[in-house]
Amino acid sequence: MPQYFVPVRTRGEVVYQPMLLGIGKVYYADAKAGVDAEVAVSMIAPVKTGPVAVDWDHATVVDLTDADLEHQPEAGAGFAPLPPEAAKAKNYAEWKKGFADALYRTHTLELLRSPSMKMVSRPEEDERGFRERLAVAAREQRDAAADKLRAKYAPKVQTLEERLRRARQAVAVQKEQSRAAKMGTALSVGSAILGAFLGKKTLSSGNVSRTASAVRGAGRAAKESGDVGRAEETVEAVEQQLADLQLQFKAEIDAVEAKLDVAMEDLETIELKPKKTGITVKAVVLAWRADEG
Repeated sequence: MPQYFVPVRTRGEVVYQPMLLGIGKVYYADAKAGVDAEVAVSMIAPVKTGPVAVDWDHATVVDLTDADLEHQPEAGAGFAPLPPEAAKAKNYAEWKKGFADALYRTHTLELLRSPSMKMVSRPEEDERGFRERLAVAAREQRDAAADKLRAKYAPKVQTLEERLRRARQAVAVQKEQSRAAKMGTALSVGSAILGAFLGKKTLSSGNVSRTASAVRGAGRAAKESGDVGRAEETVEAVEQQLADLQLQFKAEIDAVEAKLDVAMEDLETIELKPKKTGITVKAVVLAWRADEG
């Protein structure tokens, strides 16, 4: 009958005790949670004399695989008596079934879940590692959402910026026209007054014509001044639209940031149980473990 030895980890007197080592795997699957994982499990239980030689319900989970076991004992080690039940090969088939049953009944997989990210931790992942992975995923999602929002707002911003450019250009044109009109009116009025002052006849037809022209020029100048005011109002209106659009964009970005803030998120705990078909027993063997004194 094959016999194996658990490595001795400390110095001192070594007395081996007969133990039963079960090595298996438990498969967990949950489509809703997005879990598809297989977990290796090793359990060790003492072999006793009596009607219940091995009690898997009180076995200890150990970090051992078949690769860790040794084929030879420590030199000079002592051995506790081997119960007769452990020397019968047929018993190992029953103990193997018992080990599989214990894995099915007593083993569950507890994982952490992020409600905001809809992500579940891995079997070997602790909370810190899971939160770090969540942070990376959240950052990627934020970047993608920001790019999408920029693509959404870019045409609107470009349209308003073009309108603002044309509006500012119109203000410059209107100001130049207004300045020219005012200067022309001032010259016309000055000419009319000067002509009337120097003319031989105060109310000559030329003076009257020049005065009427000056009055019309004043009206045009007033109109040009009004056009400047309206053009400036258009600039202010477009600038306000741009500011409102920027605030709207920032609000949407902030909403994405708040939704994907996983640093302080309350994580949920989910518990998965295996199916009987998800239990695989690799080996159940006699393994001597040192009772180190």
